Amino acid sequence: MKPAVTLLVPDLFFPPLRQVDIYQSVDLPALSTLLSRGSWQKQSASSAEAWLCRQFGLSGDNPPLAPLTLAMDGGEPGSAWWLRADPVYLNVMRDQLSLVTSDAFSLSQQEATELTDALNRHFAEDGLLFYPLHPTRWYLRFDQPPRLITTPPEAVAGKHIDPYLPKGEDGLKWHAWFNEIQMLLFSHPVNEAREERGETPVNSVWVWGGGTLPTLSAPPFQRIYAHDPVAAALALGSDTPLAHLPDNVAEVLAENDPSALVVLDNARGAVQYNDLYGWHESMQKLEQNWFAPLVEALKKGRISSLCIVSTGLVNAEITVKPLNLWQFWRRSKPMKQFLP
Repeated sequence: MKPAVTLLVPDLFFPPLRQVDIYQSVDLPALSTLLSRGSWQKQSASSAEAWLCRQFGLSGDNPPLAPLTLAMDGGEPGSAWWLRADPVYLNVMRDQLSLVTSDAFSLSQQEATELTDALNRHFAEDGLLFYPLHPTRWYLRFDQPPRLITTPPEAVAGKHIDPYLPKGEDGLKWHAWFNEIQMLLFSHPVNEAREERGETPVNSVWVWGGGTLPTLSAPPFQRIYAHDPVAAALALGSDTPLAHLPDNVAEVLAENDPSALVVLDNARGAVQYNDLYGWHESMQKLEQNWFAPLVEALKKGRISSLCIVSTGLVNAEITVKPLNLWQFWRRSKPMKQFLP
């Protein structure tokens, strides 16, 4: 049986810029061929995380990912209600704050421990206890879940945070705590040392992904290739084989899995922080290492189908089969013609 390959590509498309043709200077012939000759189906998932969760039987815009990543990081979720409280940097831009997630900077385990020790001392009377099980993944445990509506950080990165702050009956209390956290971290020795080294300080946390440990269903993939922590946690939580993300498609084709999912999140940060050059560079690497070789694999019949899942500006699943590539009357279109 010939394998089927699915590529999940968050932020495949860069938002248009006024009076600038951002696609004119990027050469992506293989991707254009796949988009032009594939069968398009709209999908409603608003993010790569939401699409991934649906493959494992989880629905909603903010599924309970905290206990799943906690288990991946060596914690014991038990029956408690867990909330992610990740270290972030709030960037002051004129009269507003924009969110920079920990994907954009590095943090050591020692730094995470020192910062959370300070938070735990300060919030001891409030019953908040931060668990830094991973340098950039911190957790809060609750016996009774807070009445909160939160937003995942990938939906807020690079944006003004006010519309995305926690809502619900406990929202105002958390807004006050956020102010305390920012004041406490502002002058912390860890941040002072980071700024002296020219590194991004950690001046707040972002809460999201709360819930109890869910039961996952088996996904329609025999193997998942990813370094994305959400994909890894879902794979481990469902006993789905997980492999490191290789530099190119050769290793995936060599394994010959009946159905493989590859999470290619190379372009995500560039789009989130409006880095057009970074997006161009990421897309050129994807073209060379993934899209072009997969066009050849389809032509030679090495794979039965390729599905490209686009999330972000364009939410769609594009399925290409070997026969589609010989439909020459379906001329390749430039990428900008697929924008909404």
